[in-house]
Amino acid sequence: MILNLHLPKPPVLVGGLLTLFLLLTISLQAQYRISGTITDEAAGSPLIGVNVYELGRPTQGTVTDFDGKYELEVSTLEGTLVMSYIGFQDREVPIDGRNVVDITMTEGVALEEVVVTALGIEREEKALGYAVQTVDSRALNNVRAGNNMLDGLTGKVAGLQTTSASNGLTSSNRLVIRGESSLNINDNSPLIVVDGIPINNNIFGVGGGNTDQANLPTDYGNGAAEINPEDIESVSVLKGAAASALYGSRAGNGVILITTKSGKGQQGLGVSISSSTMFSQPLVLPDIQRQYGGGWGLTYFPDFGTNFGPKLNDGNVLAQDGSPNFENGEELPFDQRFDFNDFFQTGLALNNQISVTGGYDKGSFRLSYGNSYNEGMVPNTDLKRNNLSFNSSYKISDKWTVDLTANYIRSESDNVPVAGYGSQGVMYTLLWNYNNVDLDWLRNYWAEGGENFSQRNIFSWADNPWLIVNENLNGFSKDRLFGRVSTTYQITPALSLMLRAGTDYFDDLRVSRR
Repeated sequence: MILNLHLPKPPVLVGGLLTLFLLLTISLQAQYRISGTITDEAAGSPLIGVNVYELGRPTQGTVTDFDGKYELEVSTLEGTLVMSYIGFQDREVPIDGRNVVDITMTEGVALEEVVVTALGIEREEKALGYAVQTVDSRALNNVRAGNNMLDGLTGKVAGLQTTSASNGLTSSNRLVIRGESSLNINDNSPLIVVDGIPINNNIFGVGGGNTDQANLPTDYGNGAAEINPEDIESVSVLKGAAASALYGSRAGNGVILITTKSGKGQQGLGVSISSSTMFSQPLVLPDIQRQYGGGWGLTYFPDFGTNFGPKLNDGNVLAQDGSPNFENGEELPFDQRFDFNDFFQTGLALNNQISVTGGYDKGSFRLSYGNSYNEGMVPNTDLKRNNLSFNSSYKISDKWTVDLTANYIRSESDNVPVAGYGSQGVMYTLLWNYNNVDLDWLRNYWAEGGENFSQRNIFSWADNPWLIVNENLNGFSKDRLFGRVSTTYQITPALSLMLRAGTDYFDDLRVSRR
């Protein structure tokens, strides 16, 4: 049997396949046209210029006309329409197979568009006539900047300059909004307000001035540093006189307005736990010359400065360096031995937080406990802090509400380093050290001499750095309570009466030993 097959010519076959592909493509990309009207739920009037698009296809949307009407092509009748309009809450509405979808929208603004202004009043940001900038809790807590919550504002607010001291765990932070306004350095700081109550943010140091090198001030930190960042809901920065006028002359340099977390919006009980660990090391250490060794106080060139003695690694022998090896009669080469890294250690910060929130028809509450333990990069320095916070609101009636916030803070340390240029400053002593002296020789800082003990030292007029951190201690223990109680009565929907009282009380015990 012979079969005769008649196949189409190649051009005819290709053309047929191309036609079939186009038909399938048209079928797969079928469009469905829907229409409708969008109106204001309260007034019933049409909304002009509402953005409408299919969920997942934001670039193929439309807007309503003068009658609030719209027409839109969608890929499926089982999709979802998304509507957005300035001053109204966004909506997502399922199409549910309909060709006509009429929608109503409700007035309101998103939470991100509302800011807390003076006296704790919430306002829509675009309606304000002055500059206010807000930083939320996520920006403060995602990566901790240090023990001072004000460090978390660095680089996040336009016009806000933050200057942090670098002397250790209790380093204070100085804030300036929109530049200096006074020649007195202490008169340029903004007012710190927590939940409507101004708090003390002064830096209370202990010790003499720069003329008293043996008794330099110790930086115990500023007041706002003690606030637990985990308890902060948001920070609003009121930048100008118009924004901060309600707080009077104290707010002449602006206001840092801190709002703490509450249980508002919580349904039932909720528990939150967080924990973080941070290690720290010196980022940049002084770059010292490494050609010459000690001269002042040594047998070589006794009239020269500290490190203007003989050249290092030049065949000389150590003399009068105060090291145990020299006392035992061992001759040591005159070479480079000093290294800052032999003194500093890796710092450690442990932070733990637990909070319980609750909400019901009559009110809400939030109770939190935070604990932090810190070891500094300077040996034998530490900081321990416990924070207990309570925030509650209760509706006595439909028009009468009572609010209470309370924060208790316990801070303590066995030793924090001295700040400044003088013989009790660690960096001061290290910078005057001889390049040919190993810091390990000085760890055993007591040397027997006759009937008494004296310092084993590198030169006669400054203390051994190990003695400073282990014996010349600056400890403290501080208890602090701040908060407020307020009651609000809503006279009319647009008028309310509020009475509020607050306190910021602290008891601070400090011990400096020389």
